[in-house]
Amino acid sequence: MKLKLLESLVVGQFSEQPDIKIVSLDSPEHCIAINVTAAKVPKTARRGGWYIASSVLLISKAKSGDTFVTHNVIAEPDLRLLAITIASAAL
Repeated sequence: MKLKLLESLVVGQFSEQPDIKIVSLDSPEHCIAINVTAAKVPKTARRGGWYIASSVLLISKAKSGDTFVTHNVIAEPDLRLLAITIASAAL
């Protein structure tokens, strides 16, 4: 799977938002984190391929740890649409 491409597309979607600042994973600041797990379901003779992603949104606080906010399972036929849907679900 093209994980780096998916990561770049998702970060790009968030970067387009004027009030969102992208920080590193080890940031000491309070922030909202999104964890994404994705897989590609291959094409068959009867259907096209799909990308399936599970995204978890967390509130991350330096001293008290992470707090679960929401979880989504998303299916899209290409990575660009998957990234758009992941970002839209989080916003």
